[in-house]
Amino acid sequence: MKYPTLSREVCSQLADQKIHSPESSYDDIIHEKTILVGNGAIVDLSPIEEATQAVKSEIPMERHESELDKVEGRAASHLYSALKNVPVEILDDRGFWRYLSFAYFWDFIEWRERKPFMKGNHMKYLDGENSTEAVLPRMYLRVAVLGGSEYAELSSVVKRGVDVWRSHILRVKTGTSPTITRALIKFQERHQIRRDDIRELAKRLNRIWTNVVLNVYSDSEAEALIAELGYDLLD
Repeated sequence: MKYPTLSREVCSQLADQKIHSPESSYDDIIHEKTILVGNGAIVDLSPIEEATQAVKSEIPMERHESELDKVEGRAASHLYSALKNVPVEILDDRGFWRYLSFAYFWDFIEWRERKPFMKGNHMKYLDGENSTEAVLPRMYLRVAVLGGSEYAELSSVVKRGVDVWRSHILRVKTGTSPTITRALIKFQERHQIRRDDIRELAKRLNRIWTNVVLNVYSDSEAEALIAELGYDLLD
């Protein structure tokens, strides 16, 4: 299967141009610079085109820092639905994420990371090199580690949840277990414990991982474990 990609150099050049000249059209340049990888039929991009509009619709009229992560969580559901049938070898290609970031989801990524974009610190959010920093990969993973579209509503329930997702799920073993991930997110949704306390809970959970295979836990077992680990952190 063939699929479109952008090199990191081209993505960086186009991003610099778009930041300084946002009203210009880049469709022809993208078409010229896109590299098709693979063989056979081209991957169907129509679900991605539909997701683009759905993601844009999540952007509120007014931008509030406290709501950024919840909006990202809601948008993640649309993105995951569009990509869930894309072969894993395509999703493993950073060039594909760069193409999607620039050709389809620039408006959302620029809105989500406006502050670093204004400072010229934009490539790590576009290039897919780091899946916990680049906006689209981390959005996709947020739903994937929950267990897929069936649980997508949990991707937006934690207020100011970026640290929970990035540091305590996606970067550690917890992200390999949908049931543990769901239990942790539900616990934080219910109790909204402080940042230092959620870090302490995550440390306790990480220590459990060294001795126990948590991937086999059911939802009820996972929720009981998280409740036990976090009972003394509640107000």
